[in-house]
Amino acid sequence: MSFLVGLLAARGVSALLGTLLLATRSGPGFASPTLVVRHDTIWLETALVRGFDKPLLQVVQSGSVVALGYTVTVTGRGADNRVTSQDTIGFYHSTAYDPRQRSYSVTFSERGPGGTRDGLEQRPALDSLARVRLPLGARADFARAHQVSARIEAALNTIELDAMAGEELDLNAFWHYRYPRAATPWLRLEPR
Repeated sequence: MSFLVGLLAARGVSALLGTLLLATRSGPGFASPTLVVRHDTIWLETALVRGFDKPLLQVVQSGSVVALGYTVTVTGRGADNRVTSQDTIGFYHSTAYDPRQRSYSVTFSERGPGGTRDGLEQRPALDSLARVRLPLGARADFARAHQVSARIEAALNTIELDAMAGEELDLNAFWHYRYPRAATPWLRLEPR
């Protein structure tokens, strides 16, 4: 009888440890997003980290198009801390692996028709997929704003699985539906 109780206790402890490990596992996130002013344009710069674990890499290597959809909300506020402007920008970065060429292509929607890079190896492809350098607007676009901040969020796409009679797989399941979010510190805009 004590053997059975010991066995149940051991299984309970391992189930508890497994649950704690899963719950505390670091999900994807953003590396310190910042706003910078370059040539009179305000830019958001950050990178998605811990976004591609081994199972998700296997999906990428299968040749399926994997896309990261980004949503950026830009907020400007006046000297009285009231919101003077708010805008939302949506864009995506996608990658596809070509098994015959053994290389990746990455597309950046915010760069327009010429926004595709081909012939990349895995690490540079995934690094460029996760890197965000987005122009938010000219300094003049925020004329009424005293300060500007941006929030960014990312999500993965769904893919169709031929092997499962056309069923779709939401790739966010690989992130345990934890959508990475981050906000920049407020950038003080000097009056002109």
